[in-house]
Amino acid sequence: MSAGRFSRRLLPAVAAALLGGCAGLPMYQPAAGQPLATIKLSPNLASQAMPLSFCDGRRCYDLKSSHGELQVPTGERLMLFKVLVASGYQRMYSCSPDLTFVPYPGVVYYADFALRAEHCVLGLYREAPASRVGILFEPTVRAVPHKHAG
Repeated sequence: MSAGRFSRRLLPAVAAALLGGCAGLPMYQPAAGQPLATIKLSPNLASQAMPLSFCDGRRCYDLKSSHGELQVPTGERLMLFKVLVASGYQRMYSCSPDLTFVPYPGVVYYADFALRAEHCVLGLYREAPASRVGILFEPTVRAVPHKHAG
């Protein structure tokens, strides 16, 4: 195998390890008095010790769940992501769905993660008790542009 092919195969694995916290992303610790938004987690995310991570344009952090909720800083666009590595049926599966959004102080969000049609999906909604189902699509969510190998 040529060095170029090896590098192309190794780079995604290293990136996934870094994003997944395997290389030790720092745990997010808000500053005293910092405005925060709350993200409530779906049951499948809430059962995980570190269900999501985020990047703020300068650094990336792991988020630790406290009773099924996360706290994130507000006022700037964040990239929220989840890294999944799982095995089964003699195969290894991995995916890293992500999105960006602008959290606002005092707003409560709801995050959900699911495998649908062999794709990982990360969803973020705004809690809206007056709505028919209790949540609305979060209007600030944007897809993260990705470069695909061609």
